Formats: sequence, C-alpha cells, structure tokens
Amino acid sequence: MKVLSAPLGDHRVLARPGPQRGRPLWILDPLAAAIWDAARTGLTAEEIVAYLAAQFALPLAQVQADVARVLTTWGGATDAPTWTLHLADRRIALTVANSKLADGLEPLIAHLQAEPDGPVHARLRLAGTAADWQLFVDGSLAIAGNTLDAAIARTVAELGEAACATDQRLLVLHAAGVSRAGQGLLLIGPGGAGKTTLAAALNASGWELLSDDVVPVTPDGQLLGVGMSLCLKAGSWPALAPWLPDLDRAPLIERAGQPVRFSSPPGPIHRGPLPTAAFVFPRYRPGKEATLEPLDPVRVLQGLIEAQSVIAELTQDKLVALTRWIGSAPGFALTYPDLESALKLIASLPMAS
Repeated sequence: MKVLSAPLGDHRVLARPGPQRGRPLWILDPLAAAIWDAARTGLTAEEIVAYLAAQFALPLAQVQADVARVLTTWGGATDAPTWTLHLADRRIALTVANSKLADGLEPLIAHLQAEPDGPVHARLRLAGTAADWQLFVDGSLAIAGNTLDAAIARTVAELGEAACATDQRLLVLHAAGVSRAGQGLLLIGPGGAGKTTLAAALNASGWELLSDDVVPVTPDGQLLGVGMSLCLKAGSWPALAPWLPDLDRAPLIERAGQPVRFSSPPGPIHRGPLPTAAFVFPRYRPGKEATLEPLDPVRVLQGLIEAQSVIAELTQDKLVALTRWIGSAPGFALTYPDLESALKLIASLPMAS
C-alpha cells in the first residue's frame, strides 16, 4: 500500500494518494510518528520497542501496544525494499530502507541481483540514515556508523563475509580469482600485491571473474566466485585506464582512510564451483624483468599462510584435504613490472590456451 507522508511539527500526516473526497487524513502524535519513522528505516518491531522505551521513558508494555497498533495499521506501507543477491553458492537478502543509502549501494550490487523466489541463506538489513546507520546480520547488530561511505564499505564487506560462509568451507583465501575453460586461476597475496589490479585487467580481457579479494574453497577443493564489484585503490587507476576506460565514473568512496572506486566487473563473472588450475603469487615490481617462477607445494602452502587465508576450524580431515588440494595444481611466483607483461605470462599457462 502506497502512502503519502509529511511532517507537521512533531506530528506526522499520512494519506492515501489519489482523489481525496471522502478519504480521511491520519495525524500521528509524536510517539506514533516516531514508530512510523523507525519502521521506515528498517527496524524490526522489537528494535523499535527497545529504542522508544528508552527514548520516551515509557513503560515497556505501553510501547509494545503502541508499536503493535501502528504497525498493524500501516505495516504494509512501512516495509523496506529488499534485494535478493546471488553470491558464490548462496542467496543473500539485503534490506535498505533509506533511499540515500540504497542509491549508494545499488550500482555496486546491481549485477548480483537474483529472482526473489528461493531459499535465503543470510539476511542483512541496513537501517537508519546515512548520518546514523546500523547494519544487522541475521537479526544481530554487526556495526553502526555515521557516514555514507562507511555504510557502503561495511555493507559490501559484510555481504562478502556472508557469501564466504567460512565455517562451511575448507578455507577462505585472501586472493583474487579468475577462470577460463572451466578452470580457476588464483592470484594470492597480502594487500598491495597487485592481485585486484591484475584480476581487473584479466576480467576486462575476457577472463571470468571469481572475486577480487576473497575466494571460498569448498571442502572438496572447488573454487567459488563471490563476484562483488572490484574495489580499486587510487594507485591502480592509471595502470587500469586502458582496460577500464570508464573507471573515472565508477562510484568513489573513502574506505579505511583511502579513496577507492567500486567498478562493476567489466567482463563476465563465474560463481563456480571450479577446479583449481594454478596458484599464482603476483608481485608488482616496477623496473624488474617479468618472470614466472615455479613453486613447489611447500612454498605454495607458505604463501597461503602469509596471505592470511582463513580456516574456521582445522581438523585431521581438513588438513588432509588441504594438502591434497595444494598438491593438485602447480604454483608460480609472478613478478611483473606492468600489466601487459603480466597478462602475457599468464597467457603462457596451460589453462590459458
């Protein structure tokens, strides 16, 4: 039910749109107006009761009755819009009531939207306003803040966490991933290794994108693609200009004190599952010769540890599966002075033919 709403002092006036002859206007008193406004930000009935009981210093039973009355009458008009997103092998519901928050997030997740019918594995709700927001994950408050940029960055991060579902995986890699011909190529390294920049260039060159930052690995060693928008730091923008000519129009926010642009994947995405064709550890070294050095499984494992990959709980079975998976594909240390030389060396891998 669509409802017109406007403030009137500390009250609020509601009306149904269209011809008004014979139709009433509803005037909400300050408490009812506060309930309406809280519901519009996406808070649940329980959260509204707790907030208003403290705000107005009223008996809990009275607030519960008032909230129930307002939401029963107007609940259909206060439902916040919800997106269903497909990330990896999971469907995640994201509810964002505030239009400014929704407008900031929509360009980053539009390519992930799925049909609403079907199971939902996790629910996120971004409530409040850009200046006072709260992010709930499966009903529990995860974090709150007071800037639009922080709301966008943290919601994107929590969507990635929900997609990774670490406790259900063999491990979650701090890595970028691309694929070709039904096989996955991992680009593994700590922050600043150049894996996101390289994944963006590969994706723009026709490789399918799995992820630019984290890759979940299933218990049987298959790679899954999260498929979120590429998060590109300022230092990568000039290098990526030939591959992403519209990058200067991508959403710009401040994250962890640095400017970043969130670019929708320029090429296709793949959610997997896929077998691993190679482990590649990129190192951007300006002025150095481009090289692709083979690594033995022990050095691959050391690289995974150094990249701070996450295992929820290590068991004997998981350790055996981990070593088996590491031994299933070759490893390489990639040193590159520029993206063109890196792409040429990656094209020399057997999976690239």
